[in-house]
Amino acid sequence: MKAMNEVELLEALKSSGEPLVVFLHTPLCGTCKAAERMLEVASHLLPAELQMVGGNVNMLPNLVQQY
Repeated sequence: MKAMNEVELLEALKSSGEPLVVFLHTPLCGTCKAAERMLEVASHLLPAELQMVGGNVNMLPNLVQQY
């Protein structure tokens, strides 16, 4: 999973013509850590063209407000 900042995530959401999985998390969230591990395992079973990206919601105020 590729970590992105707010500008990168907003651009990817606007311009991505391919399927995109966006995982938003907070560093101190135990459930988020478990979900991230599950996504890493599942990513090996998903099509290669499916891009998986993520970001820390504490650093993404505009993205959180928009979506």
